[in-house]
Amino acid sequence: MRTISFNIDGADATDNVAAILLSLPVVGSKSARNGVKFDRVGDTFTVAWRREQGIWLVSFRPVSGDLDKVRQYRSPVDAAHAIIDHRHNEHGTPEYREREIQAN
Repeated sequence: MRTISFNIDGADATDNVAAILLSLPVVGSKSARNGVKFDRVGDTFTVAWRREQGIWLVSFRPVSGDLDKVRQYRSPVDAAHAIIDHRHNEHGTPEYREREIQAN
């Protein structure tokens, strides 16, 4: 794994974070293995990945069984706002977890 740190100077970082999210490959799984980690301090960080076309997942780690810390977003801008604000917003939904539970 390679770590690249950078600071976004200026007003709003939404465009830069959304561009990073748009560049992520579609991984097709619930695993954050191919995701990007933001603001890592020890075991605490935010990770985002692209599960499928048009769906980004944002997870505040550690999750520790709290499914409210993982949400899906249909817009990279909404996901970027969650990452920057360090909290999920009204555009994030836990639907993907519910579908997986129903499928099992």
